[in-house]
Amino acid sequence: MATYGQLPGVQIETSSVGISNVTVGRESILTFIGVGSDNALATPNEPVRLDSRSTVSEQFGEDSDVMVAYEQAKANGADDRFMYGILVDTEQKDTTLDSQSGTIETDIVPDTSTMTYSEDSTDGTVVFSYDSTVSAPDNSGQLSLNPVSGAYQTNSGSASTELSYQRPLWEDAVRAATATVEEGEFGTIVPITYEETAVSTLQTEITEMREDELKMAVGVYAAEPNTSIRDGVPGYDTTDLTTRYQDDALFAIAGASLASRSADQSGFGVSALGAVAGLFAGTPNDEPIYDNTVIGVNELAQDFSRSDVSTLRKEGFIPLRESDGIRIRDNQSTYDQESEGGWERDLFHRRVVDIALLTSYRIARRQIGGVLDTDTVDDVEDAVGVELDELVRDGLLQAGGQDVNSFRVSTNELGVEIDVTPLGVTKSASIELNVLQ
Repeated sequence: MATYGQLPGVQIETSSVGISNVTVGRESILTFIGVGSDNALATPNEPVRLDSRSTVSEQFGEDSDVMVAYEQAKANGADDRFMYGILVDTEQKDTTLDSQSGTIETDIVPDTSTMTYSEDSTDGTVVFSYDSTVSAPDNSGQLSLNPVSGAYQTNSGSASTELSYQRPLWEDAVRAATATVEEGEFGTIVPITYEETAVSTLQTEITEMREDELKMAVGVYAAEPNTSIRDGVPGYDTTDLTTRYQDDALFAIAGASLASRSADQSGFGVSALGAVAGLFAGTPNDEPIYDNTVIGVNELAQDFSRSDVSTLRKEGFIPLRESDGIRIRDNQSTYDQESEGGWERDLFHRRVVDIALLTSYRIARRQIGGVLDTDTVDDVEDAVGVELDELVRDGLLQAGGQDVNSFRVSTNELGVEIDVTPLGVTKSASIELNVLQ
C-alpha cells in the first residue's frame, strides 16, 4: 500500500488493485503574520510552528498581536498542530514635520507605545484619528495622526517638531507565508492588519499559490477603517466603504476591533481577527459557516446596526456584530458576485470546489503511469468520476451536476476538464487541470 498527499489536504491510499481510500482533510493550516513585541525572539520572515502558548510568548511576545490571535484561534477550533506565525520586520522612521498639517510615509504600526513625538525637544503624545480629514488635537503637545493615510495635524508652529515611528515591512513576511502550505493542502493566511501593502501582496501570493502550485489557501484580513468612532478608536462609516479587491479567495472582516484594546497595544483595531481566522481554519472543510458565534471575544469597539450589516455584506465585507454574543454575519468572499455572476463564492462553496479540485488532481496523478495512452486517459476520467460521486454522497456536490473530460495534451501531459456543482448553488464551477507524468 502507498499513500499520496498529506493532511490537511487530500490523501490517497492505493493497493495493488488501485485506489483503496481517499481522505479529505477536515482542517486547514493557519498562518498568522504580525509585528510582535519588542522582546520577540523569532527571526523575521521565517515561519515558526505555534505548537504551544509558551512558544508564542517567547517568539512573538506575551501581549503581541500574534499571541492575541493565537489564543482566539485556539478558542474557535484551530489546531495548533497546523498553526504557524511569521514575525514582520520593522524599520524606524524618523521625520521632521515642517508644517502643522501634512502626510507622512505609510505603512505605520498603529501602536502609540512605539512612537515618540516632540516639539522643541519637549516630549509630546500621539493620538490617532481615522477620519478622512484629521482635525487639530485638543491639547498642546499633541499630534493627531491617521495611521492609515499618514495624514497629521498639530497645534505646533515650531520648526523643530519630530516624530519617530515604526514601519512594518509586510511584503517579505507575506511572501514567507507561502512556505507554510504544501502542494495539495488547505491553508488560511492572515496578516494581522488592514494595511494595503500587506493585503495586495497577499492577493498576489495566494493567486500564485492556487494557480501555479495547487496550494489551496485563502486570505483573511481586516477591512480598512475610515472613521473614528470615539477617542481615536478605528471604525467604519458604512455609507462610504468599498472593498479594494474582488477575489474569491480573499475574505475581509469588518468590525474586528475589541473594546478592551487600546492604541498603545499591538494589534489595535484588528484585535478580533484571530477569532474569525480560527473559526475559518478550525471548522471542518465540509461544514458551512454562517451566523456562527465566535469564542473569546467580549465587547466590540463598534456595534453595527442591521442596516450596517446589510450594507457591509453588499459591499463584500464580513461583519462582526453583537447579538447574543459576537457573531460572524456571513462568509462571503470579496468577489463581486452581483457583477461577475457564476457559482456563489462564499467560504463553504470555495472549499467544496477546492476539495473537488485536489481530489481530482491526486487521482489523476496516481492513475497516469508509464504510457499516456487512450486507456490511461479513460481510466483517469472514470476514477475522477467515481470520487466526485463520493462527494455527492458526502453532501458536498449536487447529484447529476458533475461532468469530467480527460484528454492527452502531449506525450507526457494529461488535461482534465471538470464541471462540478456545489450543493446549494444553481451554477457549476469549472476546473481545469494539467497533470504531468
